[in-house]
Amino acid sequence: MRDEITRYFPDNILVIKQAKYSLADLNRIVEILSNEWLPSSKDVRGLGADERSNKVVIEIVGHSTPVAAVEEEILSLLSKKRISKVNGEAWQDSEIVDVFEYEIVRGWYSHPLLEG
Repeated sequence: MRDEITRYFPDNILVIKQAKYSLADLNRIVEILSNEWLPSSKDVRGLGADERSNKVVIEIVGHSTPVAAVEEEILSLLSKKRISKVNGEAWQDSEIVDVFEYEIVRGWYSHPLLEG
């Protein structure tokens, strides 16, 4: 497949590497969190699968909730769901912890024309 792709893109701009987690697995976790956790989480601004980092990225607004508390909530929910990978293997706790990347966002974007 690499040969097929490199016919259309120069080698110096194309990066092909094996991902640790499949996009389907990441999207499954995002779906579970979007449906069962996000509606009740007041400090989360964004949630999604990031193909480049091969992680589920969670944007947390401000500092009112520590990342450790957010992670604990997520792990508790996912362990209750007993999720398995798309290929049928069970997720290990260390993998579930590793799959997340957190970004602390100082505040919401605002523009003077949108205020008042």
